[in-house]
Parts: sequence; structure tokens; C-alpha cells
Amino acid sequence: MSEKNIRIVLTPLAPYFLGGERGLKYDDNDTQMSKGEKYYIRSNLMPNQSALFGVLRFLGIENPDSSFARDPNRIGTDSYRLDNASNQDFGMIKKISPLYLMRKEDENEPPAENDKENKKNKNEGDNLYFPAPMLIAAMDSGNSKKNNQYECLETDCGSRWLPLFYSEKDAELFRFIHLSDGKLLDKEITPFRYQTRVVINRKRDYNNGISTYPEKDKDFLKKDYVILDGFRFVFYAKVGEGLFDFSQEKIINKSVFIGQGKCPFAAEISDAEDCGEQMIGLTAPAFAQAAAAKLGGQVTVGGEKKDCCYAFLVSDMFYEGSMDELKKHCVYAMTAQKQYRVFTTNYKAREAVSGNKGNGRFVKQNEVLHLLQAGSTFVFESREQMKNFKAYIETMPFFAHGQIAGFNGIFYYDPNEKTHSETEDSK
Repeated sequence: MSEKNIRIVLTPLAPYFLGGERGLKYDDNDTQMSKGEKYYIRSNLMPNQSALFGVLRFLGIENPDSSFARDPNRIGTDSYRLDNASNQDFGMIKKISPLYLMRKEDENEPPAENDKENKKNKNEGDNLYFPAPMLIAAMDSGNSKKNNQYECLETDCGSRWLPLFYSEKDAELFRFIHLSDGKLLDKEITPFRYQTRVVINRKRDYNNGISTYPEKDKDFLKKDYVILDGFRFVFYAKVGEGLFDFSQEKIINKSVFIGQGKCPFAAEISDAEDCGEQMIGLTAPAFAQAAAAKLGGQVTVGGEKKDCCYAFLVSDMFYEGSMDELKKHCVYAMTAQKQYRVFTTNYKAREAVSGNKGNGRFVKQNEVLHLLQAGSTFVFESREQMKNFKAYIETMPFFAHGQIAGFNGIFYYDPNEKTHSETEDSK
């Protein structure tokens, strides 16, 4: 089966709420709220990779209806499980990329001269952002005079480098970076802002398929929704040639709902051509250009000049090993963890409650997984150490399976490796 690379642009049509539904909870006993449970919860800023994968699978259903009927030949049968690769076939969907932010263009501002070729090739590199490597964000908010300077300490994990420029008190590690030129998004530009809502969530009881709402059984929730301001989400996918037909329209417009709150998004699907291959495989030259803007090939360690290499996560990584074992494969790591709660559709419960497969959609809660967050950065003292790290990571269970849904996106960067053209010029 021939394959095609596509691009999906998601634009929220209203303030959205994604995940994060398990907030702080306490009982108010016998007050006027009648044992109500009060929550203050905040939405995640960006959809998880598995949510994007679900969006693509929904878009790939030929004739979607309220029964959520699956189309095994086009999108597979079972729900995607990050921690279970058995029987995970998704039909014509082969792989998706990490998630990027795309800045909306100012219609009143003409495109720059160097943008024309990019637009011609559908390469939105000048318009795309990804989670900045935390090391670059730390340099930007730390002591710039000490950038690329480290001290060396001997530890139980071997020699460790500690950056002199980094100040945990002042560092802002969660930033976005231009894909093309490696410039951090200005702090004054805020893609995300919150909208606070206070809602009452009434609990439902089911009796012979009929919903009832006890008058005094309520949850009071204060929820922070997200408004995506001046940006859109975009990701790429490798799919079978026949999943979408671009012969009639170059851009296919559909609508999707994301999250348990069914937040509406407009979806634009288009042919990504060669750009999609690079974005899915993380081989676009722009990634190296972004890294080169800040990460030098030589650093000063204890006053001595040393070569080094880097790796950074473009998307969240599912890592089941110990952090101590991970640290043995690098000389410095700047990482953050996030929780990822696994939900699966409980079809039996749905049938038992509704008596009709087409009514309602119930999920059961499973275990919580821990992911290393996009932007996490690793530093290596040699190319050989970087290769050993890569081999260790890629043999972890579910690593390749996670990449199907865009997890485990790692870009490896060796500033001292000569390109093919540089090698030819030196002869």
C-alpha cells in the first residue's frame, strides 16, 4: 500500500478543557452544600499525543456516526494503549508526529522574502514552534556570561557536569522555540491564557436506563479553561494513500471534539509532501538550526575545554526505567515528569447502562503512567556516549510503539559532526 504524508491543523472554536480532571478534593460535611465535593482544577495547555492519534482515527472513519463505530480496515479496531503494544493495528494509519504550535499569520503584513520558498514547499518552519529544550530556556533566563560553562563533580553515577549559568529560582524552563531559527518565543507573547468558570456538576444515578439527579448530590467545581490566542496546533501523519482524497479539495475541512468535555476544534487536513516526512521523522534541518542557535559544540568544564553532544525531547517520552540508570548514560540531564492517566472505553458498562451501544460513552480509569516531559534535555561528553544512550532508550519496552502516536520524539544533536558538504569541501 502506498503511503502519503499529511498535515492536520487544529483550531479551537471555544475555550477548551483537556485532561487534568483529577483535582484536589475534600468533603464539606453537612454544610449548605450538603456534602458537596469542591474542586479547583486547571486544564492542560496542549492535547496529549494519544488525543491527537484519536483525532486522526476519528477523521479517518469513512462515515462516522453516534455509535462510534470503528472502521478496522481504515483505522484499526482497539483503542491506542501506550503501555500495551499487543494487537495494536491501526489500519491505514502508520505514525504521527509530535505536536507543534503554529502562529497565525497577520493578513495585513506581507510575507518576508525568505518565507516564499518555504510556503511554496508547504514547509511552515518559519511559523512553527516546539517545546524549547530546557537547557536553552535555562541559558536564556540564567547568567548569560556563564553559558556553556560547567563544573565537574564525581558522584555514584560517575562524573557529572553541573551548569554554572543555571539558577533554579530564576529559570523559566517551559518555553517555546522557533523551529527555523532557534529563537525563543518572547516572554511577552503568551499563546495560552486561562478563563475561569464556576460550574455545578450534578451526579447521575441510573435506574433501568433512566438518569436521575439527586437534588443534594452535587459537585462544585472551579475550572480554568484555556484560550489559544494567536496560535493553532499542528501535527503530521503518515497514512495510506486512500485514507483522504485530495483530488477534489486541497484542504479537507472537518470538525472534531477533544477531551472528555468534548471541546470543539476545526480540523484542516492537507497533503504535507516531503515536509511531512521530515517532521514525522524529526530529520528536518531546522531542528539542528534551532539547537545550534544556543548549544555549542564545546563547553568549559572545570576550566577545561571539552566537546559535547545533546539530545532533547520534542514530545513526551514514556520511560519505565529508573532515573539513576538513565543518568548513567549522560553527564547532565535537565528533565521534568508529568502524569499520564490511562483511560479505556468500557463497552460492557455502556451496554449495561443504556441497553444500546449507540447511547453514552463510558470509560474506566486505569493506572497512572509517568512521562518525561517534552523539552527535557540530555548532555553527553562524547559521540560514543550519545550513541550508547540512544541504544539504551530505543530498546526500552514500548519505545517504538509510543512513536506510532508521536510519543518518544527525540532529536540528537552533535555540533561537531561534519555534514556531507563540509566533508566534501575539506578534501
